[in-house]
Amino acid sequence: MEQVLDDIQYLRTGDHLTLIAQVKVPVERTLAAAAAVSGGGLGVHGGRLSVVGGGGIHGASANEPIMELIRVSLAADGFGTHLSHLENLSNHDVPGDIVSSTFLCENALSKKALQEQLLVDSSAQSLTNNAGSGYKTLLYGHAVCFKHVQSEKYLACMASSPSSDKLAFEIGLVENTIERAWWIIEPSNKQRSEGDKVKIGDEVILISVSSERYMHAALPVFSPLASFQPSCWAMGIVKRGDVEGTTMGYVKGGDTIRLQKGLDECLSVVEITNRSNTANSSYVIKHYDSRRLYRS
Repeated sequence: MEQVLDDIQYLRTGDHLTLIAQVKVPVERTLAAAAAVSGGGLGVHGGRLSVVGGGGIHGASANEPIMELIRVSLAADGFGTHLSHLENLSNHDVPGDIVSSTFLCENALSKKALQEQLLVDSSAQSLTNNAGSGYKTLLYGHAVCFKHVQSEKYLACMASSPSSDKLAFEIGLVENTIERAWWIIEPSNKQRSEGDKVKIGDEVILISVSSERYMHAALPVFSPLASFQPSCWAMGIVKRGDVEGTTMGYVKGGDTIRLQKGLDECLSVVEITNRSNTANSSYVIKHYDSRRLYRS
């Protein structure tokens, strides 16, 4: 029974997942336009002009920008630049590139086991192969390495710093699982503690082993950085890892599938909010060019 719960509720090595964060971005529109979009009106509260009613738009004074909460996913290109970026998932007209945002949780080690492995004078590739046998449930406080599925490279804290923050480091892709490619999983709230199992959809804080800095969704550059400011990342499942004894060629409950029409169209769900009553939302199914989800 416990093994069944591990397969359903908890993340483990071998799973394909996405890292999603929520960030605030300035909205380039007037307050009146914001009120029209959100379905609310304008009002004054404590000397601040804000949008009354609606959702997603935060009030601001005349000199402050209007902030909107959006969802972004950590992504990287399979070719060209080695740096990662943030993919906007809140654009209902253009779906986010899920392929570039998918990472394989290839290996997980305790802090002590990782330090012992790093002290051994061995190749970086053997570090993964020796310790990555079988499937292990992810635990808070353990170190993990994420392999970008499209490029088959590892997510790492780079040695270069961005021009906007000299105390931070850029995040990109490297060939091997060196120390810079390992991240510590820490809970983002007091409901989880070190040693607990990581559930699907949990919001976690990722800390670089090499720099001891947090993985942060930096704006407005739309680029993740390893900095002293943490961000909460929701670990969503894309595909479960193959389990020993599983019959291949069959669709099981919990599997991720794509409904494709013809050769270059697939089905996607878009949320349509009733502007007169934001409590009511409906969903429509649209055709999208599936080539938007892939990069050649």
